Amino acid sequence: MRWKVFHLLRYLSSRHRCDVIAFSSDDKPDLTALRRELPAVNWLGAVPATTGFLRWVKAGIALLSGKPVSLARFQNPAFSQNLKAAVARCPYDVVHYDIVNMAQHLVVGIPSVHSPNDATSLFYMRMAANASSWLVRMRLMVGAALLRRYERCNYPKFTKIHVVSKIDADFLRLNVPAADVVFIPFGVAEVDAKPDISGVGTQVTDSNLVLVLGGANVPGVAAGIEEFIHAAIPVIARRYPSAKFRIQGRETDILLPRIGKLTANVTGSTWVDDLDALIRAAAVIVLPDKAGTGIKTRALDALSCGAAVVGTTVAFEGIREYVKNGQHCVIVDSMSSLANEVLALLEDPPRRHSLGAEASQLVRNELSWSRLGPEYEKLYRTAAESSSSTFQKSVT
Repeated sequence: MRWKVFHLLRYLSSRHRCDVIAFSSDDKPDLTALRRELPAVNWLGAVPATTGFLRWVKAGIALLSGKPVSLARFQNPAFSQNLKAAVARCPYDVVHYDIVNMAQHLVVGIPSVHSPNDATSLFYMRMAANASSWLVRMRLMVGAALLRRYERCNYPKFTKIHVVSKIDADFLRLNVPAADVVFIPFGVAEVDAKPDISGVGTQVTDSNLVLVLGGANVPGVAAGIEEFIHAAIPVIARRYPSAKFRIQGRETDILLPRIGKLTANVTGSTWVDDLDALIRAAAVIVLPDKAGTGIKTRALDALSCGAAVVGTTVAFEGIREYVKNGQHCVIVDSMSSLANEVLALLEDPPRRHSLGAEASQLVRNELSWSRLGPEYEKLYRTAAESSSSTFQKSVT
């Protein structure tokens, strides 16, 4: 279950009835853990996603039909059957459809909110621009074209389309003018329950550690990490020899061998048990993204932990309307600027302290679920009211 949906359900289920039908990557999904974490949610079931040879067959059919091949994984007819049966049993006020692949299961005649997070076609276009090979670039461009067509054909059918970045909202409003697009950013989980970390400077346990957040599984992020390693790390290492660099994210085990043995001070990890603890231990957090869409949960998490964060403009998309450069974080537009700002922060602990304290306070005030939850409620309420409902019964 996606991060946003999990915490959105936790918020909504304390105020409204929430029934859920989900897809699972497991043939025999076990909902025990989710039931324990979300006790107020009524789980109607989980349907296995399509896998193996059948998925490839359905992907080929989708491609020949001019549809995104990613739809194939979510084409189990049991999902639509379960959804239609649930709607027939209960007069839901609104149905929430997550990710673009869920759009194919729209039930006509009931208020709907589709929340793909970003303009998926724009995401593919921007990833293609940073692809490492022409073959990957071509695949992503074909995917972008199919997704853009799919958005134009299907998004107007929904009562509301929700995205988590203004850039994505503007893109969809331009390219799918018939759709009613709403921008609401992500919230940060349990930020109100976190202790006041205004003393963030005392929590740094390695004043030489520069932590780079981002996985090699996304071309635009991988390209930024590679450029940071080749163009920024040598500059930083010459002026600050004791600096250490750790890259934390998916598939970094694939990325690092491609980079080569540039310096012994660069390590990588694909998994950490407590990411927040790692963030708080580092002196500086780096987000070198070159492309992407939607909101970056890495940026939100780092800011909420009270870290000193340096990143590109792309890395702060989705919260750019909230953060102020130089007050809550440092936003750069070139790799040379990124190197210089990291150096400046390594050499200035009081400034790191100030940035972290302001960042954590901003998240608590503006980007916590207690602050944004009512905006999501309003999204569902207006969708229901547009169909003469009162949003007092239930959400699925």
